[in-house]
Amino acid sequence: MFLPDSASPRAALIRDKIVFLRADLNVPLLTTPTVASETSDNPPPQISDSTRVEQILPTLQRLRQLGARAVVIASHFGRPKGQFRPEYSLMPLVPQFAALWGIDPQPCAGIDVLASPDRAALDALLERGNSTDSVKVSRQATPDHATGLPPLVLLENLRFDAGEEANAPPFAAQLANLAEVYVNDALSVSHRAHASTVGMVTEMIRWDKPVFAGLALEGELRALKQATTEHSSPASHASHASHASHALVVGGSKLSTKLGVIANLVPTVAHLIIGGGMANLFLHARGKPIGKSLCEHAMLDEARSILTLAEKHRVTVHLPSDVVIASSFSASSGRVVAVEDVGDEDMILDIGTDSAAAFGDVLKACQTVLINGPMGAFENPAFAEGTRTLLAAVGRQTKDGTLLSIAGGGDTLAALKDARAAGALTSNLTCETSAGGAFLEYLEGKTLPGVAVLDSTGRAAE
Repeated sequence: MFLPDSASPRAALIRDKIVFLRADLNVPLLTTPTVASETSDNPPPQISDSTRVEQILPTLQRLRQLGARAVVIASHFGRPKGQFRPEYSLMPLVPQFAALWGIDPQPCAGIDVLASPDRAALDALLERGNSTDSVKVSRQATPDHATGLPPLVLLENLRFDAGEEANAPPFAAQLANLAEVYVNDALSVSHRAHASTVGMVTEMIRWDKPVFAGLALEGELRALKQATTEHSSPASHASHASHASHALVVGGSKLSTKLGVIANLVPTVAHLIIGGGMANLFLHARGKPIGKSLCEHAMLDEARSILTLAEKHRVTVHLPSDVVIASSFSASSGRVVAVEDVGDEDMILDIGTDSAAAFGDVLKACQTVLINGPMGAFENPAFAEGTRTLLAAVGRQTKDGTLLSIAGGGDTLAALKDARAAGALTSNLTCETSAGGAFLEYLEGKTLPGVAVLDSTGRAAE
């Protein structure tokens, strides 16, 4: 069930209720997490990419409109392996969360924090603002009228308890007991059958408590469904023209991590565009020279099988016709050559200008594109132009309303950020998901446990 708006009769399911919001606040930091202490001179850790923090803000605002009594925000952070490790505490990040959500971060961040899933402690915090052993009180929990947010309580790192990753029933029951309503707003964790994504949801459904997909998750699921299911149904395969307007763009270094995605989607698209280190493997499979370029030689047979599958389904495979070469990843510049002219000592580090333009031209005839992976080693500005050019073309078509564009995965989001910083991309794609593994598993056609459980009563699709 997707979150209702305030005019819906279903708004009553949330009004005056405590909501458990499963978010993904597993954010990257500028430095490796370290143990902080009150006497330490080390500054608090700084978030380097706030995308995941910001993406739940619309859901928080909607819950305020729906009259939620309070929202318990829960997430994992890092890999503490089922034990308390202070360097993986979410608490030092609270002031930054507050600032990103538009709450005054001084002096106490405007967010209450809960050290463990203790319902009695939560009730004490919400009703009286009293401190207990399980609660660190930063303020009396009252609605924040200035920001339009409900009272917020941040639960400490879920993975401090081994029951989270084990989907242990006792821990799931503890989590379920915290709230009257459950909302999952993180596609990025929905491929895991953990206590906070599956176990507690099952418990809440058993107790007849409502469960919802948040606004961010709803948007991602709708976009993915439109880009995959709706044009890959048996009826749509009556002719090749039925999927002639769909493209799949894959990049990055390894075919092995995306083989299932490509194999699953090739029969549903008309164009397969391949860049990045993965393109080297396919160029090699077609007998082209690749020099000392990154290449998964052990996957050569799988690459050939993808080319055969594409031919069977009359899918056009687009590989670079020209590339940017250099002697190493750290080179300050490269030169563009035709793929036939790659030397034995050369490394292919980006697609060339002609290839970037040709790939953009292919997409002009498409209505939908799925993107996973960059076209080159974009982390080095010398080899970022191919990725920037392609993303700029996708952005222009998306802005014009002629292309539904979906991009996912950590490297892909980093490439989008780079393209924006360089001024190449000036608009948003239709859907930019921070989900990596979940995005790939969805595209492989696998069931995501965290989504399936929301659908288990037939209510999540309403």
